[in-house]
Amino acid sequence: MNILVFICVLVGVKALDQTLVELMQAKIQEFGISCSEQENASEDDIAALLEKRMPSSHEGKCVIFCGAKKLNIMHEDGSFGEGYVEWLNKAKADDPDFYNKLMEIKGKCEAEVEHLSLSDSCEKAASLADCSQQESRKNGLDKFLF
Repeated sequence: MNILVFICVLVGVKALDQTLVELMQAKIQEFGISCSEQENASEDDIAALLEKRMPSSHEGKCVIFCGAKKLNIMHEDGSFGEGYVEWLNKAKADDPDFYNKLMEIKGKCEAEVEHLSLSDSCEKAASLADCSQQESRKNGLDKFLF
């Protein structure tokens, strides 16, 4: 499970401008390291994230929430931000079909997570990442997950 599957899927697309891909990769790495330290993630949590699995601990799930906040995908209160759309808009011209697929996944997963009525923002972020990963696979985008 990547820290932020939405953005990680974007990074794997070869049709995107290389400068944008490199910027996203740098941000993911930077936020992954700082969020792991900030949330006191265990080695098991970090290993799970690197292996594209959901961490089992609350701290591990909070790493996902921390990254989502830093990318403005989620706000401190757990509500959804516009960061995902901002990143996608930068890539829209390079691959409109890919953009449309990811926007569909975004809408479906946000609705699904809202329906769960989770009060814990870390659990909410983890559910969003899990849904995004599953939907990416269903839509044939799993080859872009890294």
